[in-house]
Amino acid sequence: MKPHFFRPNMATRHFAPDRARGCLILHNEVEPGTVGIMPAETEIYNHPTLNEQVIAIGGSYVFTAEQILAYQDNQILVYYGHAMMDNSCCGAAGYAYALVPGVIDQYRCHRGAAGRWQSRVRPIREATFRKTIRNLILAQLPVHEVQFL
Repeated sequence: MKPHFFRPNMATRHFAPDRARGCLILHNEVEPGTVGIMPAETEIYNHPTLNEQVIAIGGSYVFTAEQILAYQDNQILVYYGHAMMDNSCCGAAGYAYALVPGVIDQYRCHRGAAGRWQSRVRPIREATFRKTIRNLILAQLPVHEVQFL
């Protein structure tokens, strides 16, 4: 296969297993026999364990759902959760949130040292793209906050 960079529309791409690397690779059906290569700005993201409470000094949080949000020619990884501040000196409070690690380049490529899945994502840095994704998330689910890594 000839490697190259590409950005086809959603109808022409899919994830397929690459058993030699133990990853899911993004394939391009516009040019058969070509495989997408991750640009240099990708980062490894450790997937959190869903429905596992993480306790902190002032309270706790939990990730409750994972979503792959399709937008134009991008697949965006989104996590939903809620936090409770019930051990703070200022009283109790809680809120729902969404966390956006970025655009998926390789989904669940391998497992990290702690045994959790890892993906390669491109963080969303552009303000207008962030605003669009934030509005899409808020239209789907009433969360109090949308954070980008």
